[in-house]
Amino acid sequence: MNSPYTDYRIKVHTKEHIEKVVKESDGRLSVHTKMPAENGLANLDIIRLVSLYFEVAQTKVMIMRGHTEPNKTIRVYFN
Repeated sequence: MNSPYTDYRIKVHTKEHIEKVVKESDGRLSVHTKMPAENGLANLDIIRLVSLYFEVAQTKVMIMRGHTEPNKTIRVYFN
């Protein structure tokens, strides 16, 4: 049976000029956000960007580890 979710390692780049999500050669996602890493603004935008990348609702994306770090683990539910 397939799991209803997949965990991804991501590297966050804040205060960027262009917002994008890029899959790196090692399988990690590189997320570039315009938001600063202050008051959870970048985390909220990461959820938005990743949900757009995978074409799922924002409620299907969760930050599992690294809430205050640039390296995070996110979980994406696909059902």
